[in-house]
Amino acid sequence: MTHKTALLKELNEALNPKYREVKISFEDLKQFATAIGQFLQQQHETDVEGVLRTNLRDLLRDTFYKGFVMRTEAGRYDLTIQETNDAPIKVLFELKRPDAKIEMCTKDDLNKKALQELVYYYMKEREKDNGGNVYLCHLLITNGNEFFLFEAKEFEQKFYKSLKKKYHDFQSKTEAFYEEIAAPAIAAVQESDSPLRYTYFRLHDFDEEIQQVLNGQESLTLAALYKLLSPTHLLKKRIHTDPNELDRQFYNELLHILGLEERKEENGGKMLIARKEQPDSASLVEQTYNKVEKNWQDFVNTKNYGLEREEQMFNITLELVITWLNRILFLKLLEAQLRDYSNDAQYEFLNTQKIGDFTQLNDLFFDVLAIPVEKRQGDFCERFKNVPYLNSALFERTELEKTIKINSLQSNAIVSLYSQSVLRKGLQEEKNEWSIFEYLFTFLEAYNFGSPANDTSTKNLINASVLGLIFEKINGHKDGAIFTPSYITSFICRETIRRTVLDKFNAKYNWTCRSVDELQNDLRRDKIGDDEAIEVINSLRICDPAVGSGHFLVSALNELVFLKYDLNLLKEHRKGRLFEYTLKIENDELVVYDRNGDLFHYNKNDEKSQRAQETLFNEKRYLIEHCLFGVDINPTSVQICRLRLWIELLKHAYYTRESHYNKLETLPNIDINIKCGNSLVYVCEMTSSITTLLREQELLTAEQLRQRVAQYQNAKEKEEKYELERLIASTTLRLKGALKANHEKSRELDNCRLELQTLLAQNPIFERDTKEQKAFERKKGKLQARIAELEDYFEGLESQNAFEWRLAFPEVWDAEGKFVGFDAVIGNPPYIQLQKMGARAELLKQQGYETYDSMGDIYSLFYELGYKLLRPNGKLCYITSNKWMRAGYGEKTREFFVKRANPELLIDFAGVKIFENATVDTNILLFSKSVYQHGTICAVAQKQDKDSLKDLSLFEMQENSICDFSNSDSWVILSPIEQSIKRKIEAVGTPLRDWDIQINYGIKTGCNEAFIIDTAKRDEILANCQTEDERRRTEEIIRPILRGRDIKRYSYEWAGLYLIATFPSRHYDIDDYPAVRDYLLSFGIERLEQTGETHIVNGNSIKSRKKTNNKWFEMQDSINYWEDFSKPKVVYMEIQTDNPAEGYPFPCYSYDDNRCVVLNTGYIMSSKTTDSRYVLGILNSRLGKFLVKLYVTQLQERQFRMLSQYVMRFPIVQPSKEQEAEMIQLVQDVLEHQSAILEKRIDELAFQIYGLSEPEIKVLMTGS
Repeated sequence: MTHKTALLKELNEALNPKYREVKISFEDLKQFATAIGQFLQQQHETDVEGVLRTNLRDLLRDTFYKGFVMRTEAGRYDLTIQETNDAPIKVLFELKRPDAKIEMCTKDDLNKKALQELVYYYMKEREKDNGGNVYLCHLLITNGNEFFLFEAKEFEQKFYKSLKKKYHDFQSKTEAFYEEIAAPAIAAVQESDSPLRYTYFRLHDFDEEIQQVLNGQESLTLAALYKLLSPTHLLKKRIHTDPNELDRQFYNELLHILGLEERKEENGGKMLIARKEQPDSASLVEQTYNKVEKNWQDFVNTKNYGLEREEQMFNITLELVITWLNRILFLKLLEAQLRDYSNDAQYEFLNTQKIGDFTQLNDLFFDVLAIPVEKRQGDFCERFKNVPYLNSALFERTELEKTIKINSLQSNAIVSLYSQSVLRKGLQEEKNEWSIFEYLFTFLEAYNFGSPANDTSTKNLINASVLGLIFEKINGHKDGAIFTPSYITSFICRETIRRTVLDKFNAKYNWTCRSVDELQNDLRRDKIGDDEAIEVINSLRICDPAVGSGHFLVSALNELVFLKYDLNLLKEHRKGRLFEYTLKIENDELVVYDRNGDLFHYNKNDEKSQRAQETLFNEKRYLIEHCLFGVDINPTSVQICRLRLWIELLKHAYYTRESHYNKLETLPNIDINIKCGNSLVYVCEMTSSITTLLREQELLTAEQLRQRVAQYQNAKEKEEKYELERLIASTTLRLKGALKANHEKSRELDNCRLELQTLLAQNPIFERDTKEQKAFERKKGKLQARIAELEDYFEGLESQNAFEWRLAFPEVWDAEGKFVGFDAVIGNPPYIQLQKMGARAELLKQQGYETYDSMGDIYSLFYELGYKLLRPNGKLCYITSNKWMRAGYGEKTREFFVKRANPELLIDFAGVKIFENATVDTNILLFSKSVYQHGTICAVAQKQDKDSLKDLSLFEMQENSICDFSNSDSWVILSPIEQSIKRKIEAVGTPLRDWDIQINYGIKTGCNEAFIIDTAKRDEILANCQTEDERRRTEEIIRPILRGRDIKRYSYEWAGLYLIATFPSRHYDIDDYPAVRDYLLSFGIERLEQTGETHIVNGNSIKSRKKTNNKWFEMQDSINYWEDFSKPKVVYMEIQTDNPAEGYPFPCYSYDDNRCVVLNTGYIMSSKTTDSRYVLGILNSRLGKFLVKLYVTQLQERQFRMLSQYVMRFPIVQPSKEQEAEMIQLVQDVLEHQSAILEKRIDELAFQIYGLSEPEIKVLMTGS
């Protein structure tokens, strides 16, 4: 191997393999070559480090890092790279003068002062305040020519844990640290079995490549160096061509062709998808919609598609269009696969040369792809001779297609070209109008649907993950699409599956493995056979009860395959040998590499390649058929999920040996594992017994039914498949009927009907007297009402497409038919407030969910459902809104987790936005169906942690603390020292609810424009008073008012506004205040009356205030605490934002002794015996900020809703007289002349009153 070849190999090995595939534009490479050449010319052997620092900084800024922060701080670090001023350091350089030979590392001897210093600087950065910098990506040593590049995780693994204590204990000078600590540590690592890994290169080795590029020639070696020094590598930025990211241009133009557009909700919230406001009649959606409308009478079960006819028609239209698009895009992937396998363009079949219109496309679906090659007829045999038969239900007519097929659309209908169309680039001349068929196919041809390993085109790559994302967005048109990011699904599946597998092995063999490494060791130690171990993994049953596009099941599939590989249990399909290629999960995809580190490419003529492809296909096939299950209420989602799983198999489709490598292996019938229904609604409980029913109904046994399911999955003939489908469906239907008949509500309904029938059949000899008749009518009415209620319940089950979990999946029954349950439940259930669901919420309430709260959210019910679906000790892991942790409606959910489950892992993303175009704050919770062990691993993500979240496993490991959530109180994640502070303040403090303190809500007027006036209007009203007595009375009821925005820290900024304070409880006579009366009447009595009615005045519609018993001139609220507004008091805003840098001081409580009234955006806190200034000092201190974190619900990023029930829980210490007097005086001083020094003294006094230690104080002073 030549030196140049070895250099290229070393650089490439350091790069992400997918980044290796990225093409660098020649213009960028030439600019890079120029900058490197200039940098080398500037270097001299005798340069001091300061010159090198400046030159290197300029080089980086001129190439990649112009918008980044690069610091050259003498006495600290030589050179650092940050993304912003406030962001953590990502790259750290140690520089040495070119002539400092003794201090500079060499390949033969790394243990020099340069590396010793770098170890010290790493420990310093890793252990600095606020938990240390865990976001370092790379560390470099250079003298301007030689470079040693280290990944930060190497230092984390090799030095951090072993040196942490020594670093903190070390008190001497840094020179001694280098010699006494760093040098021995480096030596030990280098002598170990795992020495320090690094990438080494010399810039002067690129002299020829630099000149080559400057002369206009490409250079792979210089391109590799370009990538190595780029932010994509050094800062581990995302790869911009990552095909898992949404290709926005592809997505937007596809929407245009379909006839859809993204549109924000009127309230500026979610991004929804709808028909275009200015529809194009030729688009796929509009043509289909018109067909649906014309054939409406032919559709059945339309109620399953919405409540109103227009909604039903659109949903049917969308399902049809997505069905067709599913097939087309699947075929694009198949076409690319065939072309890649053969490297032959004749395998291309999805183009306008082979298919001329929608009729021929329909023929392709049903007369080609749905029929084995040998049974095809007519010219299809020749025209599509290279198109394989795949046995996929994707090419079977759906129920809706019995009414409308794609061949009913007009192929030549003219549609306008999208304004930013990808097609504009390649057009010889402007063509703004296209036939819809030609446009669709030409558009798809402009993209590459193949493998990145074989991507030699300049087209953008579209893969299965991108298509799943696109379909998720389109399919979520009504609720705002929320596509779970890949790093989230990957983490959830990895954590859930690995913990589940460890539990299964531990239970089976009485082991105590806590990691995959330990499991591997125990498998070897106890000589467990590979087949036996594989069977344990293959026995897993995993379910997503709100499956959506199937993203979680695809992630689970990849994780299961990779776990087998990780445990050396991935065996070749035929030979039983270990899999010879390298597997990795990258961006939530299973990626295969060959021995050279290149992406795997299937070659049917290579035996190893053939075996590898067969292995991956059959592994995935088995796991899809036996281990993965999903349910969704949306039939289109079910279609998409099945499509994605088929695509996962298509990726590894292989030519069979039996066909002499001419036919692809067929796809299984996986539709039986992915079903449509309302997961939350069912009649049969999981505990319902069916053993006796199976025997009484003379049905198949549980084992026979499982066998029929397996036969169905592998049925290759349509007739066999249909027969098995009918058999399974009829068995399930009869079981469902029998179970429903035995259901307690069914029995009650029968009893009520019988009782009513008996009651009505009574024919008394004597006429009933009045009392008897009333009793008769009462009983009859009660029975009729209950019958109607039960009938509505069962009708609701049918209309809401109830899903019978007890019967749906025989794979989770035991031999007697008992429901055993799933090993793992995963997903991202929907977030819908129950109060917005109307009658559907009532049906859910009748299901008897313990977590049901009318103010709650549907995801809480999915937690409970998931628990019911689990086998004992099974694992559930969801990502949901985090509101359940603190909100009042989450109390039942929190109690459920503590009493019924064992919460093992909780990651709160707090203010970090996980979902695109969604404002919801989220968390991940993993629990097992077992007794709570009172040790939940927790981590909280702050805004500055966002980059680190892409590696959630590392984040959780570095940031975790152990929390004990012992009851249904708010769940707040605290570090160990924060938990210590919480215990201390709760031990010494008394909750405010136990003080002589009242917290009351501000005033609601119902018509602020009338009741809130400025100073000029007040003066005018007073001037209109006829007598001094009237003026005095009027002045008394016009009170200064504070809005939430007026309240600042300690004091307020009054805006000169007043309230006409006609409190109903004061029983004012408005005629005693004629000036006020006349002013209010100027708004019209119709507007001010409190009836809730609408009036027509002078042709205008006037809405009165909401209905109350109060008079037209009175305030809306009938409060009894009006006197408290006249007392000295604390006032504060209901919504507070922790963002002082943006002008939001936090915490923010003010003191008022001027009898101000507060509007309903604030609260008042008053007392008869306690000086409010003492409480104010505690609340506004750093300790008060911590109290908010502990007890108050967080709304959005850094926003807190300070409801009285939360603030009343604050533990406030009853001070000594001296402490109280000192605090009151400090607060008074701040009120008179605010000072940071005084506020600091208040902090110190609060800490002293609570008895906090120095470490505890440090946490509260440095906390965000």
